[in-house]
Amino acid sequence: MTRGTTIGLIIGILILAGLVWWYVAATDDTDVNVNIPIQSQTENRIIYTTDMEADEAALRDHCLAQGGVFNTCGSLCDPGEVCAQVCAFSCELPSSSTNGDNDNENQWQTYSADNNSYTVQYRRDMQIDENQSRVNFMLKGPTQEENTELFDGVNFTVMGPYEYDKDETLKDLVDTEVSNSRRVGTIEEEPTITSLDGFNGYTYATITAGTLSTNYILGLDANTALRVFYSTPDPENQGYEAMAERMLNSLDISDTADWDKEDDIVRLHNPRPLTRVQSPLTISGEARGNWFFEASFPIELQDANGATIKEDFIMTSEEWMTENFVSFEKQITFTAPQTDTGFLILHKDNPSGLPENEDELRILVRFR
Repeated sequence: MTRGTTIGLIIGILILAGLVWWYVAATDDTDVNVNIPIQSQTENRIIYTTDMEADEAALRDHCLAQGGVFNTCGSLCDPGEVCAQVCAFSCELPSSSTNGDNDNENQWQTYSADNNSYTVQYRRDMQIDENQSRVNFMLKGPTQEENTELFDGVNFTVMGPYEYDKDETLKDLVDTEVSNSRRVGTIEEEPTITSLDGFNGYTYATITAGTLSTNYILGLDANTALRVFYSTPDPENQGYEAMAERMLNSLDISDTADWDKEDDIVRLHNPRPLTRVQSPLTISGEARGNWFFEASFPIELQDANGATIKEDFIMTSEEWMTENFVSFEKQITFTAPQTDTGFLILHKDNPSGLPENEDELRILVRFR
């Protein structure tokens, strides 16, 4: 073999190795992005998709890999833009102009509610104002003046959990809050269904005194709600929106604030409050024996307006004349209503008909 032939062979091998490396690298890049739909992307934000059936876990992992904050109901709009008000999976990316302390883990700590109902992360330099069940986190920006409306900084508030009128639905509560907001400002985004930490509810945006506020009202149980709202005016581009989004996504509602009644009478295992239900629906759980009469108790499925969709009885095959818990299970069929949400009501059987003996467990469910 001549020297020229040897050199040519070496060059050919190097070229072939380069082609193989390029092919493998291209294939790997394709695999990384498989099943990650991206509708649009800017320096500070990724809009994945409005398809709520998309693989949320994969999108969340992708967002975290970018160092961003994942949002299950992000807006399609850029700040100041008017567009369709629908939820989209999105990722708020850290801005290159954001204060670096925002990304420093040492700058963050965890707040725990007195009743252990939730925890939330907050910046150490935030001021905390606690007033009964309302907690406010405030960080004032460099241009914010004392004793004035917030125009530079973060104002993040958690209210509750609190009970609302037994005759009201969660949507009624939201409508009341929206109506109150209209009296002092305007509604920038009408209420839409959303979820946060596994709890469903509604989100909407208001403008009061020129400041945009994002609002969440979550249903935790029948007639129990948690409200979160925040505003982030940011004239100096300090990254306050990403800071508030981090706080929002860090909210961890404790399992101890569960679905049992306060006197520990009924434990509903399925469906869980605010989950999506369809026909046929299996209802299961356990209740104290005095919830039954003749081994049964009535149930009712309503739409969001309180109209009855289905009425039935749940029977148990266990001994019900006891103070202990008795298991129950029932499968029902129903026709989904026009409303997106509704209520499943477990009534205590009350053969006496006396109002003082009435009781119920009511949970909010989703049909869509």
